[in-house]
Amino acid sequence: MFAHAQIRAEVVDPNGRSLGEGDIPLEALRSPKTLIRRITPGDQTRWNRAVAGAKQSALPYPPIIVEPYGEEGTRIEDIGFDFGDNP
Repeated sequence: MFAHAQIRAEVVDPNGRSLGEGDIPLEALRSPKTLIRRITPGDQTRWNRAVAGAKQSALPYPPIIVEPYGEEGTRIEDIGFDFGDNP
């Protein structure tokens, strides 16, 4: 995310109960996904909207919802893209 080192997040337990809100370092975020799909026009539209929002100095989104899992998952910066047959 352009010029952002952290993001506002609501932390929830495995039952979905809120444990509170805070700023989470981007480097601490992990995803269960290893790829972001960018095959269909709809996929690309969602990606373009996310990129445009991330370029703003104040993020225009509500807090993301995260559940602590430790070091499991893929680091955000290591997630690749799935372009189908058109890299």
